[in-house]
This record gives sequence, structure tokens and C-alpha cells, in this order.
Amino acid sequence: MEEAPGAGEHKGGTRNGRMDHNPQTATRTTSNPNLFERLTLHTRRASMPAFTHHDRRTKSNAQAVIIEATQEELGLAPEWFTADYNVDEAIFRALPEDVTEEWLDKEIVTKGHLKTSIEATLSSRVISSYGHFVQGMTQIQHLGFDLQMTAFLCKSSRQRLAAAKAQLTTSSFTILSLNKRKTNIQAVLNHLENIQNILVMEKRIRQLTEIGDFPAAIAECLECKKKISDEALAQFHCIRSLNSSLQEDYSALQRKLSASLLSVCSNFQPDIYSCILTAYQLLGKTERVVDKLQRYFHQAINSDTYHILANQLLALQAIPNTKNTGMHYRDMCLLLKDEHFTDCLEATFQALEKIMQAHHAMVTWHRSLTSSNIADVEHMKKMGENIAALDKALWTEMQRRVSAIVTTVNLESFQIDQFMQVLSQIKKFTDAGEGYSGSESNLLVGSIKKQSKDYFLREHQSRLEDLPTIMEAENWAKMPVKLSYSVRDVKELRNFIRSDDEDTADAEEEIDPRLLAPYVDEGDGAPPPVLAMQPTLLHKDERILASTAIRFLQYIGKYLHMMDVLKPIAFEIFVGITHIFQYYLYTVYQVFGSGPMAEDLMNQANPELLVTLKKIGTQLIHQPGSEKKKCSIEPAHLSRGVELSETNAYAVPERIVAVESLSFMACAMQAIKPRLKGMLPKSRDAYFERFYANTVDMIPALQRHLYRTSVLLLIDLDPFVAKITNVKWDITQFGVEHNDYVNAMLKEFQVFEQHLGIVAQKRCLLERAKDTLWNYAIIKAMDVLVEGFSRVKKCSAEGRGLMKLDFQTFQTGLFKLTPIRPLPGASRVDTFITAFYEPETELPKWLQEHYPEYTAKQLLGLIQIMPFKRRVRTELSQLVQDMEKESQAKRYIIGAASTPSSTTTTPTLPSSTAGVGTSISVATPPISSTASSIVTTAGPTLSALKQLSSNLRLSSQVKEKDTTLTPGTGASTTTSSAENTTTTST
Repeated sequence: MEEAPGAGEHKGGTRNGRMDHNPQTATRTTSNPNLFERLTLHTRRASMPAFTHHDRRTKSNAQAVIIEATQEELGLAPEWFTADYNVDEAIFRALPEDVTEEWLDKEIVTKGHLKTSIEATLSSRVISSYGHFVQGMTQIQHLGFDLQMTAFLCKSSRQRLAAAKAQLTTSSFTILSLNKRKTNIQAVLNHLENIQNILVMEKRIRQLTEIGDFPAAIAECLECKKKISDEALAQFHCIRSLNSSLQEDYSALQRKLSASLLSVCSNFQPDIYSCILTAYQLLGKTERVVDKLQRYFHQAINSDTYHILANQLLALQAIPNTKNTGMHYRDMCLLLKDEHFTDCLEATFQALEKIMQAHHAMVTWHRSLTSSNIADVEHMKKMGENIAALDKALWTEMQRRVSAIVTTVNLESFQIDQFMQVLSQIKKFTDAGEGYSGSESNLLVGSIKKQSKDYFLREHQSRLEDLPTIMEAENWAKMPVKLSYSVRDVKELRNFIRSDDEDTADAEEEIDPRLLAPYVDEGDGAPPPVLAMQPTLLHKDERILASTAIRFLQYIGKYLHMMDVLKPIAFEIFVGITHIFQYYLYTVYQVFGSGPMAEDLMNQANPELLVTLKKIGTQLIHQPGSEKKKCSIEPAHLSRGVELSETNAYAVPERIVAVESLSFMACAMQAIKPRLKGMLPKSRDAYFERFYANTVDMIPALQRHLYRTSVLLLIDLDPFVAKITNVKWDITQFGVEHNDYVNAMLKEFQVFEQHLGIVAQKRCLLERAKDTLWNYAIIKAMDVLVEGFSRVKKCSAEGRGLMKLDFQTFQTGLFKLTPIRPLPGASRVDTFITAFYEPETELPKWLQEHYPEYTAKQLLGLIQIMPFKRRVRTELSQLVQDMEKESQAKRYIIGAASTPSSTTTTPTLPSSTAGVGTSISVATPPISSTASSIVTTAGPTLSALKQLSSNLRLSSQVKEKDTTLTPGTGASTTTSSAENTTTTST
């Protein structure tokens, strides 16, 4: 206990473990009441925990020793060494009232010595107690180690006690708690893995959606949605954002699916469409696919047509930007210019046809499904039927879009070729649409009906005004066309001819040169005729055409295209076709076949043709001095370039060109007849048939008329009637020489052959044309012979023999000029000559049988020179007159029924030339059944014929008793001549 103060002094004299020998420092430490506490605290921290109580006791002892020593040595009061004593306050309180500077200096010196003394005393004591201090510190260190060991043992003991306590009461609950914690952590880990999988699946959904694998994307989306809907994950805040992200991906998937479905409506692709249907099956929305397709098809129609028109207007800078304008489709149609209408319309048709093809391919895909490539085949095929039922609605919508463009453009400003191009495009589109939907295009056709009708009427009126100029500019020269040129080569008519064999040319055949020879030596020693030139005939199949014929057919073809598209005004267009055809027909007749003589000839040969031509002239041709009608046409005249002189064979080459052109046009009209009739309404069939019966079917008759008039120009045989009549036929002796008129007639035929050579040089003479001209020329000669023989006033039996000789000589001469066998009309002349030898009893029957072949005047002339009694001749004349009256009545009935307003075609009434012409095989139609019935019923009744025959038999018996007629005597001839004069005057 005595070493404690030394230790305390030693401790108080150190700073940071080192000894301080400065006396001032020692004094300052002793005077500081906190010094001991710091030393004591330092000693306690360095000592062992087991000696804490001993440390406190040593501290108090050391403090007491220091206080006592200081009080004794320094004479200080004890309170100076207390912990709570304030030295500064005590000094200030000890100050006297009258403090002076000297006192202060003295006190400072005194206090300084006191401080120095305290520090010195403290230092000496610390130094003297240093050994005890070191020993004490070593003991304190050992004590600290012991205390640490003791503390460790206590702690370990407490832990073991706590563990033992836990094992007794809470071990099982701890295990459960730890297990639950592990389970919760594992669950959280699983949830985090699911959340990670959801993130991966959402990323994959976006990738699959981008590449268009919709079934896989939907499967992933459904799986992801199932994971997100798990209630265990609802506790996580990130699930809400994941769910929102999945909804966005799902919406994007549906938009992409709808866009793909919309794309296949314009461009069908089976793989994409199958993928889309599979996706809708996974979504359970297959029942809504048809409704979506209907909406998307309509959307494709509207959007495609809108974009085409918008792009066209943007290219023309008609609108600034369609995205900003928001213009309606019809408003944009009004901005489209006429010159760009055709391109826009064609692009629109292509887009709409592409949609039709996509719809058709989609329906075909559904119908071709089998159980091997898809599961629910029946459901898919039923869906295909529902999709196929959309065709009519889609076609109607397409018509609306096209009508919006067509109705806003001014078609009247288009040229005919542009208008036909538009109609051709509309026709192709309507044909495709009607075949696609199986319904009519009434909406589209109706939208352009009014404009088309106005355009057609204006164009047709302009066309009619141009026709006279075109016809007057025609020189009727042969066009250089190929040998096999046919109606199909007129491209405007090609699409309206059904049969492939219509007007096709056969392979070129070799022509026997003997048939082209102008003279055939028959071995009779007769010299060949002198011919100025050798005609060069064309091949029988070679075409002879005028340019106007092809041009008129092109007009008709364009009108047919209009009819095919504009079905509502098809009849009006057909009327325009009749105007064009009738005007060509009438102009050819007016230029080459008109005139008083030609009209009389036509009236005899074919009165129906004359009625048709007069009807055309009245209704279609503008007559000078009369008010011009709406659709009347000015008459055309022959071109001044056509030479009518003899050197040009009286324009017969041009006539043949006109005739052959008519034939070609008739062939074309017959070729297009089935298609033309199919384009007209059923209510117009009667008008259609009347036109063909009264106009087109009359072309062969007009051709025959034109050939007859041509023959009349090339050969003049009418003067020979008087020459034949003036010959003395009441001869008594039969000679061997024929009359001079026979040589003159044959000379006329030689000139006729020369004229044909002129025609052949211009390569306008076909074999059939030459044969036809020769036929009509021979027929004309036979008519002249019959007419001349019928006008003979006196004739004996020898005279009849002379007639026979002249006729045989004439035939022999013709055989040398033409290869035609037999000669047409020859039997008619021979029958007329041999009728002189008919007995009285057989003559009435002969008259009835041959009445259609001869005129009444010719039969009466024959009767008057017959060697019969006057009474018999009178009765025979009366019989002929009765037949003529009945024939006139029949002719009047036929003429009334053959007007163009009638609904039936009246057959041709036989005449003298027509009767003979029936034996000609070229351009001569057969006699109809109606005409045959008229022929057989012409004449008196059967009872009258029996009575006449009995009277003639009685007269014959009386005559045989009284006199005998001797050939060569002129008694009976004179009597018959007188009686002929009486009968004729009567």
C-alpha cells in the first residue's frame, strides 16, 4: 500500500508512456485536478479485470499521500487538492480590495515559486518510486491476462448453459423455423425463376411476331399469360408491369396477324394463310375469320384504289399530301385529268383483278384441303363456302369504286380510239368480274350508260356525216390483200366470230390452163375468133375488196365492242350498225345499179330488193329539197376518178370490186350474226331478223342485179329483137344458111370477151365473176331470141326450122367463146321453138307448165302464129290472160307482204329472167317453197282446163276432115297473122 503513491506519482509524471522530468510539467500536472483521474483511468485499463476493486483502493491512497505531502511542504490548504475545487475562483476571491501592480507582481513571483516547488517535489517522488511503479505495472499486466482468461471461461460457460437450455425447450421449434425459412426461400427462388422465364418468353413472343410465326407466338403468349395469372406471383410488384408488357405484345401480335390477313386479301400466299388460320384456331376465333375477311377484302378494295388515285394525283401535283388533306375518294376523282384517266383506270383494274385472284385462290385452297394436310377438314371447307359467298358483295364494291372514277370524267372529250380503249378495259374487267362473281355488271354499266349513250349518238352522227365523203373518195380499186384474207383478218371483228371455219381460204389449187383458154377447137373447122387480148383470171379464192368495205367493217367492229360493253344501249348501237351497212348497200346500188332501166330490171327480177332499197332511200338518205332528219345521210356520188368510157369497159372492173366488197360484207355480217343476236335483248329479235331478212339476205340479189347491169353495158343485144322480127319467117323452102343476125350477135359476144379481157388486166376478174357475167350475157341473148321469135307476125313450118338452125348456129358460136356447158336458157329457147309443133289438145297443158318461163305477151305471140282456127287461138289467149291476172294478184299480195316493216321474208316472185336464172349455179338462190306453190296454183281451174281440152279435141277432128295443113304453105300462116292482129288489139 505504501508503493501506491510512488506509483501514482510515477504515473502522473508520464505522458504517453514516457517520463517527464520538466518541473513545470510536474507542477502543472499536480495542480490539475484531472491528472490523477487520467492516471487512474490509464492504470485501470491496463490492469486485469479481476483487480478493479484493488485499483480503486490504491488510487485513493495515492491521492491522500500526495495531498498530505503538499500541505506539509507548501503550506497549502487541503481544498486545493480536492477534485471540485476551482483554483482560479479561489485566487480571485483572495485578492485584496486595493490591488496594486506591485502586489500583483509579487503574487506572480510567489505563485511561480510555489508551482516550481510542487513540480520539483512531484518529480523527485516519482523518480524515487519508479521501481515500485514498474513492478506494479507488471502485476497489473498479469492481472489483466488472468482477467481475460476468466472472462473467456465465463463466456464459454454461459454459451454452453444457453445451448443446454435451448436443447431442452426450443430445439424442435428452431428446426421447424429454419425449415420454413428454407422453404420460403426456395419458393421465392422458384418465383424468381418463373419471372425470368416470363421475361424470356416475352422476348421470344416479339421475335416470333416479327418473323410471322403466329402459331408459335400465340402458343408462347398463352403460356406466358398462364404463368402471369398464377396467384403466387401476384405478391410481386413486377408482375403488374410484366402483365402490361404482355398485353402490349399480345396487341402487337393481333395487329400483325390482322395486317397479314389483310395482305393475303391482295396477294394470296398459301403458307402465310395457313399459318394465320392456325393462329386463329389457337385463339379460338375461327368463327370470326370470315367476318374479318369480308371486312378486310372491302378494306383492300378501298385502300388499294385510294392509294392508286392518290399516287396519280401526287405525281401530277394535284394535291399536296393525302395524309394531311383527308380528302374523300370521290373528291379526288374530280381532280383527275382526262389525259391521265386511262392510266389510272388501268392501274385500278389491275389492283382489283389481283384482289379477285386472291379471293379465288383462297376459295380454291379451302376446297382442295384433305385430311392429310389439316385436321378439321369439314370445318375448313364450310369456311371456304362462306368465303366463296363473298364474291357478289366484293364485285358490287369493286363496281362502286370504278363507277366513282368513270362518272367523274368527261368521256365526250375522248377520241373514238381512246373511248374504245376505255370500253375495252371496262369490258375485260366486267367479263372477269362476271365470271368471278356469276352476277351482272349492272352497277358499272349503268354508271356509264348516259355518258356512253350521249357519246355514241354524237359520234354516230359525226360518223354518218363522214360517210358520204368516204364513199365519194372511193375509186373502187382492188386492195392488195393476201390470198387467204378473210373476215377474221379484220381485227375489230375477230373476237365476235365463233366458228373457226368462217370465210377461211383453202390451199391454192392448180387451175387447168384449158379452162382459161379463150377458144376451144371442137374440130368443126371453124376459125377461131379474133380477140384483142387474153384475159388473166384471178384465183377463185382471191379476195377483191375495196378499202371502204374494210373501213365500214372496222366501224361495225367498233360498234360491236360498244355493244359488248354497253349492254343497256346495245339496241341503239345496233341501229347504228344497220345505218352503216344500209348506207354502204344503198350507195353501191345508187352508184352502179340505179336508173330507170335498171329499176325495171330489178322490179322484174326481185321486187323485194327494190322495196328494201326504196325504204332505205326514204328513211336514211336525205332527199334534196326536204328537211333533213336527225340520222339522215347525204347521198354519195361516184368518184370522178372512175372512168366510165369503153376503154375502161364501162367501169365494170370497179363494179366487180363493189360487188365482191358487198359479198365480203355480207359474209362478215353472217359471221357475226350469232354473237350480234346474243348481245341484243330478246324483245328485239323480231327487228334483228327483219334486218337480216330484208337487208343482209338481199345482197345476193343486189349482186345479181349489178352483174346484169354490167352485162347490159358490155353487150348491147336489144337491137337484135327488131332484127329477128324483121326476118322473113314465112318461107316455103328450108335453106342451109342461117340468118345474118346470128353472126352479128356472135360478134357482140366477141367484143364482150374483149371487155372482159380489159377487166382481167386490172386483176379484178375472178373465175366466178367471169362465169356469172357470161351466164347473164347468155341469158340476155336467150331472152332476146325468145322475145324476137315471139314478135314474129307470120311463120311457116319451114320458118320454124330456120329458127332452129339459127339457134343451133348461135349455140355453136358460143361454145367456141365460153366453156360454160350447158348454155343457160338454151332449153327455154328450144322449148319455145318446138312449141309450134304441139297439137291443139296438148297446148293448154304446155301453156300451164311453161307459163312461169315466158311472159304473157310472149305466149300470146306464140299462140297467134299457131296453125289453129281463130276460135281455138281465142280460147288459148283467154287462158293466158286468166293466168296473167291471177299471177298479178299473187304478185300484189307478195309485194304487200315484202315491205321492210313486215316480220316475214317474202320469196322472190318468178319472172322471165328469174325463171331462166334458176338454172345458173352462180349467185342464184333457189326458188322458195312459197314461190313454188304460187307457180303451181297459177292458171285457170281444173274444170275450165278440161272443158278447154274437150273443145280443142272437137275442133281438131273437124279440121282433119276439112283440110290438111301442108308444110310450106302459107294459108294458115296468113290467117293466123290476121287473127293475131285482132287478138292483140283486143
